[in-house]
Amino acid sequence: MAVKSGAGTCPSSSERRVRGRRRRWFPYAALTVLLAGGIFYAGLRCHWRWDLRRRVGAVRAAGCPVTLAELDAWYPRPESSENAALWIVEATAVYREPADESDGWDLWFLVRDPPTGRTEPLDGRFRALLTRHIAANAQPLKLLHEAAGMEESRYPIDLTQDVGGGASHHGAVVRACALLSVEAVHHVESANPADGVRSIRAALAVADSLRAEPCQLSQANRVLAQSLALSALERALNRAVLTDAQLASLSQAVTKAHRPEAWRRALAGLQCTLLAYREHPERLGLERPSSLIVDAYGTLGLLERGSVVFLKLMDESLALRQLPAHRRMAVARVLEEKWGDALRTFFRVGGPTSVIRQAIEQELTETAQLAVAHTALAVERYRLAWGRLPGSLEDLVPDYLQETPRDPFDGSPLRYRRLKPGFVVYSVGPDETDHGGKERASAKERKAGETHDLVFRVERSESTTR
Repeated sequence: MAVKSGAGTCPSSSERRVRGRRRRWFPYAALTVLLAGGIFYAGLRCHWRWDLRRRVGAVRAAGCPVTLAELDAWYPRPESSENAALWIVEATAVYREPADESDGWDLWFLVRDPPTGRTEPLDGRFRALLTRHIAANAQPLKLLHEAAGMEESRYPIDLTQDVGGGASHHGAVVRACALLSVEAVHHVESANPADGVRSIRAALAVADSLRAEPCQLSQANRVLAQSLALSALERALNRAVLTDAQLASLSQAVTKAHRPEAWRRALAGLQCTLLAYREHPERLGLERPSSLIVDAYGTLGLLERGSVVFLKLMDESLALRQLPAHRRMAVARVLEEKWGDALRTFFRVGGPTSVIRQAIEQELTETAQLAVAHTALAVERYRLAWGRLPGSLEDLVPDYLQETPRDPFDGSPLRYRRLKPGFVVYSVGPDETDHGGKERASAKERKAGETHDLVFRVERSESTTR
């Protein structure tokens, strides 16, 4: 009987020998592949380690810190005995809040959201509240005015332990600027604009005490404190006619308050702290991963690889600051999309790229709010000299401005419009959309996600200039 072919056919002896050889060679082939893969990965790890050392060396050669100890040393200590920071801390330590909590909130919103129109005097209740509050805080105000005259400043923090810059003294700076801004309003309401100018200049100087701190949060609070002083300035220009000398001194103070170098230092500080995360995540205020995860990341070289990726991002982030201001936000968004997922994978930290984008937005906000204030002061100087408002910002060049100021958010000239009465100068702000000079709504009326322009508005009539 013939043997049937097909699935049931027994393999021939030659086929059995081939299969046997395959079974014998398979472990060797697999071992060879694994060995080759291991050698390749070891070489890759060596490359990552070499690339990281090279990039860290380049950062250090550029004068930027790469360890927490270097970061702390990078925050300069005053060479003289005059340290503005210590005076500010002492002043806020003896600061007296109003006895009634609601009065405290009223004083805060007095500067940000005045209870009356810009040109209208405060009512009797607010004037009495101001008088009591200023009298109760005579000592801290004296200390703050002394601090405002000091050029050097370092707050008593240890950046090897607290790489976020510490929140306590940030709050102290904001409170100090709020107090000085309230004092400025009090002086202007009391028909004493000269002392009001002095208080505004002091508030800008106190905000500036954070300029050397290499932390993004520190610079964000500097801009917040600065905005309080600028709100007091806006109130002063609406309520009083200042002399040209007073306007010029305020213009000088506003110009000095612009600190683009502070933001470069903040980004360099972020670069250092994220490098430190590899060894000290708890110092960033982050939960330390389990030892198993840390060991796995270390064994696989993923932390080195992540650090290289992060340094590439920082190279591009620091380089984009060389671009014209109005192009930076678009590039920052591209960087966030390009590097965001990779950094979250390697560092297990949410959004280093979003922090960089926020820092750039905050820097542009500072530039814009100072630019509109500086331009408004130039308009006031022109109005004082000629008895009328300029037809356009070009009329201010070169006597009051070196050039026509441009909006850092879209590159167009700052918007200027004459009102009846007064004028408005504004920037389109972070959303890069011109809302026609729309102001930020008051705290009570503000809606989540509502957008606005960065506005400086003076509604005082021209007839009051003479």
